[in-house]
Amino acid sequence: MHPGPRAAPDDSGPGAIVRALVVAGWARAGLEPPADLLAMGGGRAGTVGGPDPIAHRPPVALASAALAAAHRLGSDYERQLDARSRAAGAHYTPPDVAHGVTRLVIADAPARTSEPTVWDPACGGGAFLLAAAGVLASLGHEPSRIVNDLLWGTDTDPGAVAVAEAALVLWATLSGAPDARPGPHLEVADSLRSGPPLARADFAFVVGNPPFQGQMTGGSVRTRRAREALRERWGDVVGPYTDTSTLFLVAGTSVLAAGGRMGMILPTSVLSARDAQRAREHIDRSADLVGLWVATEPVFAASVAVCAPVLARRSRVVAGSMVTPEPAIAGGPPVERWRRRGFEQLASIHREGRRWSELALAAIDVPSPRFASSGTVGSVAEASSGFRDEYYGLVDSVIDLAEEERPSPSGSAPSEVRPLITSGTIDPGRCLWGERPARFAKRSFLMPVVDVAALARAAAGGGAAARAAAWAEATRGPKVVVATQTKVGEAAVDEEGGWVPSTPTIVLRPVAGGHLPGSDAVEMSWALAAVVCSPIGSVAALAGSFGSGRTSHALKPTAASVLDLPLPVDPDAWAAGARALRERDRDGFAAAMAEAYGLDAGDAADLQGWWTSRAPW
Repeated sequence: MHPGPRAAPDDSGPGAIVRALVVAGWARAGLEPPADLLAMGGGRAGTVGGPDPIAHRPPVALASAALAAAHRLGSDYERQLDARSRAAGAHYTPPDVAHGVTRLVIADAPARTSEPTVWDPACGGGAFLLAAAGVLASLGHEPSRIVNDLLWGTDTDPGAVAVAEAALVLWATLSGAPDARPGPHLEVADSLRSGPPLARADFAFVVGNPPFQGQMTGGSVRTRRAREALRERWGDVVGPYTDTSTLFLVAGTSVLAAGGRMGMILPTSVLSARDAQRAREHIDRSADLVGLWVATEPVFAASVAVCAPVLARRSRVVAGSMVTPEPAIAGGPPVERWRRRGFEQLASIHREGRRWSELALAAIDVPSPRFASSGTVGSVAEASSGFRDEYYGLVDSVIDLAEEERPSPSGSAPSEVRPLITSGTIDPGRCLWGERPARFAKRSFLMPVVDVAALARAAAGGGAAARAAAWAEATRGPKVVVATQTKVGEAAVDEEGGWVPSTPTIVLRPVAGGHLPGSDAVEMSWALAAVVCSPIGSVAALAGSFGSGRTSHALKPTAASVLDLPLPVDPDAWAAGARALRERDRDGFAAAMAEAYGLDAGDAADLQGWWTSRAPW
């Protein structure tokens, strides 16, 4: 139930700031805020002299000027927010971006519904509500009806809601509807707890830019009580590290009418993050991903890469007293794709089982080849990686042998030391330990090694050193070491088993009974390395980590994601690819692995061209 009218802000503090912004915003348009708006949080009435600066413009210019004047209120409000509010995710969406995303969602509203209601569950100063007003007006809806009946918004910040209301009323006034008011359709509340105003649950459209609130560190980390409250509402979609913006996507889907559409700006990590996987699966059960915009360039002052999935709620099937979403159509509808701030349209693609993140790759010019797979790496191998303790526990036991007797990078070093292998020393099929400087613990080494005796002494005291010693012992033997933060898949094979992999590298080993090319652990390790380093493996890894690396172009594999890489279908071609990788035959490797995955000539050529341009080979 709507809580009733909001009380007018006090004459001092944040309320006074809001009123001053509203009065100034209306004054720029040559207008005076209406008395009822002032009572709801605008400001005291004052006399504004001079002619109306936009009253005599042509219709198109008038519409543009009206939106610009109204948007200015929200951007002014955002500029005066303190650092704490910004850290909590309060950022006003640039008008062109809000308009672009909204247009993708509701541009065909007349053909879709006679009542194109729009809800923004984190409306802030009204950027998306104004964008929706502009799009709906361009489609022939009257400004008075748009503001009175079609626009709904919710936010936890009373000041932002007051600004959104003032902005909508200003837009309506400049558009010839001075009496239009959103009334109870704007509400100060937490959408994740209470849902939309008046408990409405059949919106034609949901749009917005919810707060990005990662749960690893910082002031946005939820308390246990808050997490439990959200889990009570949304179930296992809420994980310990689920970004709050992901939950808004789930909440928005839940209130769409059959056939309704939603588009929200989100961090691109939501497309691939493991902690968002349950949210993606939850949404996939009731909605189709029908569009995806990837910015590929800065949108906000905060350096966060963003995207906007566009979702369509499937029609509902009534069975007895149960109402369930209609099953997804095999292959799904085509997914429209756009990129950059100008919303450049890319080729559409049928999803056909592709992950959300795979659909984003075209935005950074990554091919999407059709290939065949016989399963995943997890069926033939095991993967592991170290963490903080395995890293810091080694620090006091690592020395540089650059000026000492030179051990072999294969691991046949003197028995008391073992080469430390970092991500920076790994290339596809090759370890450059001793040839390329390595960084470890803020120091540069040419030949970093672990003093095994020193580590054993430190481990006797327990703690991180003990866990590091256990890691070093557990990783003895032939293995694949996979690098992170790379442009393509990069992995090297430790044939003699002496390397100590440094965090955050990943260790990959064949398991007993796995069907891999090769007659021993070393040959099977090369077969695994061929999968990781292959063009198909590189594309799959990039899709699996899209948005979570330092750049959208970086692979950031984890132990879990490496196990998800696809296996080839042609074992003979796979074995040939492994041999070519071992022999440093780049073209032979790429050709053999294309055959191993059943690529046609066109896809193979496109993929090899992309891979060759990025591979450090």
